Amino acid sequence: MLLVRVKSQFCHRISQYNRCSPNSACACFHIAGAIDTGICVDEFVDCSELVTCEHSNNVCSEPNHRCVHHPRCHNLPVCYPIPSFNQQLCSSTATMNTTTTTTIPVTTTINTQQLTTSPIMIAPNLLLNPGAEERSIAGWRQTGPATAIVDSNGAFNSNYYPHSGSYCFAGGKGVDGSSSGLVQNVKLLGGIQDFTESQLDTRSFMAELHFYYQTWDSFFMRHDQVEVSLTFRAASSSILNIVTTGELACKTSNPGWCRYMKGFPTPRGTRSIDYSIKFIRRDVVGTTIDSYVDDNSLRII
Repeated sequence: MLLVRVKSQFCHRISQYNRCSPNSACACFHIAGAIDTGICVDEFVDCSELVTCEHSNNVCSEPNHRCVHHPRCHNLPVCYPIPSFNQQLCSSTATMNTTTTTTIPVTTTINTQQLTTSPIMIAPNLLLNPGAEERSIAGWRQTGPATAIVDSNGAFNSNYYPHSGSYCFAGGKGVDGSSSGLVQNVKLLGGIQDFTESQLDTRSFMAELHFYYQTWDSFFMRHDQVEVSLTFRAASSSILNIVTTGELACKTSNPGWCRYMKGFPTPRGTRSIDYSIKFIRRDVVGTTIDSYVDDNSLRII
């Protein structure tokens, strides 16, 4: 018998990769060793980020990972990340209906799976101009000391293109050790989701941080980096908490994009969140800060 404990939605009798949630980003991944049972989880994870499960027992050593089949990436079961907020991200209204039809002397049981979508609302991305598709930094404010830029069609570095659309954010130019940055303040009270003071003061919410990043790669040169942080602010603008991704460099595919996605608890009393992008120069040759960010997303779930 296989016992799996996950903070996620199960999908029963749903084919591998089929949709299992009103959220179209979620798909059913069959659990290794289980029969007709999978986990409903976000399907957009790079194959390069996945490692195979322990062969003897289909166990994953990393926390918040589960052993599932993913034949598009590997012929062996792989450890797939299950975010702590997966139940909210991949909420499911799937129900199992059992109909019994009797015709003497045979009784046949038919299982049908139904998916209803109307009760579920998908939280919106709260950021304005999240991928620079306005062809400018509209909605954002420069934080310096260097100036971040909008890049298109590999203009900043040849063959380094946006993750999606026609534009993305890039580091610009700065001296060794300097950085450029952008910040956007997102209002929760009376904002897009129309939160009330009572909700923000009494309920537990998760801030889902999601973006793509890439780093220019050159032999013998240090990779420039990206860091994204969330600053949770009270009504007086005082800081309740700051969380950060740490400094990131995409080294798995050059040129190519890496993905970051994580949920952070929203402190009670939060009224707004600063979404900050920092481009960090580490190379000692030249002046460019060769790191990129695209498709930023901040959702409250």
